[in-house]
Amino acid sequence: MRREDIYDNNIAPRMAEIIRICKENDIPFVASFQLDDERPAENAFLCTTSIVPKDGASALLEAFARIYPGPHMSKITVQRADGSKEVLLLSVIS
Repeated sequence: MRREDIYDNNIAPRMAEIIRICKENDIPFVASFQLDDERPAENAFLCTTSIVPKDGASALLEAFARIYPGPHMSKITVQRADGSKEVLLLSVIS
């Protein structure tokens, strides 16, 4: 089974629950999963989710910036346990 399939079937539903709990309790986090070993490290296929403090002053923001260096905009889709999906956007980080 491919890593992406394992992520989609086993990890993503749990991440949706973790995201919900973290949002409800204002708990910042960064979680990143590498789903493909065959790409060079600088082009790795990553699935990253984060909730960073609003003030931006956090080691978590630094961790996120290390995973995705430079300015960017990311689209993230979260699938909830009930099957519904929510699209989240990360704003530009420089």
